[in-house]
Amino acid sequence: MAEKQIKDLPEIALAAVNDVLVVQRNSDNQTSRLQVQNLLAATAQVIGDLQDVDDSGKLSGYILQYNGSEWVAVPNSGGGGSSVELFDTYADYVASGVKGDGDLAYVRDASGAPGLQAISGWAFYVYDSTEVTPQFLIGAEETQFYISQFGGSQESSGLGGIPAGTLIGTLTGKSNSELWDLALVAEILASVQTPKSILLTGPAAATVEVGTTLNPSLAAVFNPGVIENGDGSTGPNLVGNSTNFEYTLPDATVINRTPAGNSDAFTPPSVEVTFGNNVYSVVATHDAGTGSYTDNKGNIGTNLDPQRIAGTESNDAPIVIGRYNAFFGSGGGGSTPVNSAQVRALTQQLLNASNEGTFDIVIPAGTPEVYFSVPAGKTITVLYVESSFADVTGTFVNNAFNVDDAGGNPVAYDNYGAVIGGGGFPAVATYRVTIS
Repeated sequence: MAEKQIKDLPEIALAAVNDVLVVQRNSDNQTSRLQVQNLLAATAQVIGDLQDVDDSGKLSGYILQYNGSEWVAVPNSGGGGSSVELFDTYADYVASGVKGDGDLAYVRDASGAPGLQAISGWAFYVYDSTEVTPQFLIGAEETQFYISQFGGSQESSGLGGIPAGTLIGTLTGKSNSELWDLALVAEILASVQTPKSILLTGPAAATVEVGTTLNPSLAAVFNPGVIENGDGSTGPNLVGNSTNFEYTLPDATVINRTPAGNSDAFTPPSVEVTFGNNVYSVVATHDAGTGSYTDNKGNIGTNLDPQRIAGTESNDAPIVIGRYNAFFGSGGGGSTPVNSAQVRALTQQLLNASNEGTFDIVIPAGTPEVYFSVPAGKTITVLYVESSFADVTGTFVNNAFNVDDAGGNPVAYDNYGAVIGGGGFPAVATYRVTIS
């Protein structure tokens, strides 16, 4: 069979200059036929007019990409398979059209993204057609990292300032520098530099006879305390200012006064000392503390909040102790006291909280009478020191009667007296009296 050339085909007989030979598929989809067409006579075609092409979103540099049903205009990723697209905003990314599974997107500003993915910095996304929204991979808000694979239930084993047991989820959103700070520098919380307090000054501490008049000036100063920030700087006051001072006097009288600038001074009514402790006290009522305090990294703290609530603070002035006296002396015949005034004119010595004590009576030579008075009901022992501590208790006779305290209040006393024969000792003698 002789070989044929294109010029031998019957369709070529009608060919002219600028004609082209077009191969067309017959309707049976099995055979083909040839047709001659002239290029210059053909009408120009627009690619977007094709039924399976959608170039409505085309921009300079875009390419046509087949999405499974039609060709669409998309940004040129520079390669096949998955692509990396660059967008200014998350909204631009979402509006960019159909994406392929596995395609990556870099968004300069992800602030419009949903949920925790919304950050005012860059973010990478990977597209997955099975998900409602693009899957967030990693992002940074300036230098803040959000790492999605760490679940909220996973705990840290502890590193630097990150305590063991810290939920990894709580670290999501920390900045790069914050993470390094946490890892390298332990957190130092704010502390109380100066605790709140109130100081009450009044009478000097003393032990005096029951019935003594107290009339001190009182002065109270409230200190709201000071917080020290974690970096060592001075923070705000621990609590608020005082609003009221409530004074209680030794006789249980209560006086309320409004302080001026956290301080107050006045002279209360006088009181008489009673047996035991006599106390002036004050209770300051104060407001809650205000103002922020921080740790060593500048984070606002909350660890001291329980100590900053409104409340009270109290203080006592120095204590005045009330005690009863023992009275003693010696003298000529008939000098033994028979009433309160005569007893109170004798030498005095305060006894202890149990009305007990020891004292010496020095008896001049030639003195025939010796005597002493003590609160009623006590046991006494009298020893003659210069006579090898001979017990002379039996030589004394008790004459019980009331003796006034320092305030003129009658108190039951036992009043003992003895007469030394021969007009007294030829030399100075000492009687040691023990009260128990």
